[in-house]
Amino acid sequence: MACCGENEAEITRRAANIGREVSELRQNGLCGTPSEILDRLEEWATVGVERVYFQVLDVTDLDHVALLGSEVIAHLPT
Repeated sequence: MACCGENEAEITRRAANIGREVSELRQNGLCGTPSEILDRLEEWATVGVERVYFQVLDVTDLDHVALLGSEVIAHLPT
């Protein structure tokens, strides 16, 4: 599950919109600023993860999808 924001307030708002706690999302999913998410993905890659699916639960939050696309996915190796 992905919950990305430019700052902590945006992350908290997006987590609340899907009924989740930021702390739980940070532990069990991809949650944080774009750079935090990229760091997490890098950690996963070092232990062998080769494929990740970004699950976005609030499909009405198109700004969230755009942020993930431009600031996270665009920076991943192909």
